[in-house]
Amino acid sequence: MVDTYFAAHPELKTWHGFRLCAIDGSKLRVPNEPDIVAAFGVNPGKENQKDCPLALASVYYDVLNHISIDASINPTTASELDCAAAHLNYAHPKDLSILDRGYNAFWLYALYEATGRYFCMRARSNQGLLYKQFAESGEAQAEIILEANPRSVKQCLKKGLPTQPLKLRLIRVELNNGEVEVLITNLMAEQAFPVDEFKELYHLRWGAEIDQPYCLHKSVFRKLLYRFCNWFYPGTINSPQFT
Repeated sequence: MVDTYFAAHPELKTWHGFRLCAIDGSKLRVPNEPDIVAAFGVNPGKENQKDCPLALASVYYDVLNHISIDASINPTTASELDCAAAHLNYAHPKDLSILDRGYNAFWLYALYEATGRYFCMRARSNQGLLYKQFAESGEAQAEIILEANPRSVKQCLKKGLPTQPLKLRLIRVELNNGEVEVLITNLMAEQAFPVDEFKELYHLRWGAEIDQPYCLHKSVFRKLLYRFCNWFYPGTINSPQFT
């Protein structure tokens, strides 16, 4: 249905011909019913606190047109990276995924490369030496060859992904407060995708112009989850905010 809608509306906004799609995960509280807890799990409470039943919601969301392309509700122990990989089943060749630094993983980069899909992700510059050195270099961009470490090799082999080194691009973004962020992407063409466009590009993930619709989307997601639970367990949720 989503593909049909996009095909019927060529006027929808894009970025250099790409559909800009944010991927994000969020924990949602679910009713404390045995079957629901068994399906989704709990977040163990601290001393003198009860366990909290939670589910992991993940979305694949067109940030320019405010359209949900794919969404899933998963056990609270599910991996956000695995959820992101599942969203790629609904990605078009001209989709550009925008992800935060919680999704840094060689195997996920390899999946994007293997499927011919594109991404722009914030790197963990305070953890990876390569990214930290680039941030301190003052360079605006750099092409790198990223090799899989032994752990990444095991992950790739387990998922049936190639393990050869990846050619990627680092982009330096200086924030208004002087902080430096490092973006990592497989958009390699410098002339087609200039460095000075990436700050605004990544800002689209969190910017004020999409913040309200995006939060609204997650609110709707939460309401749908609770209605789903109430369908099977009538009366478990009586709060008016979920009706």
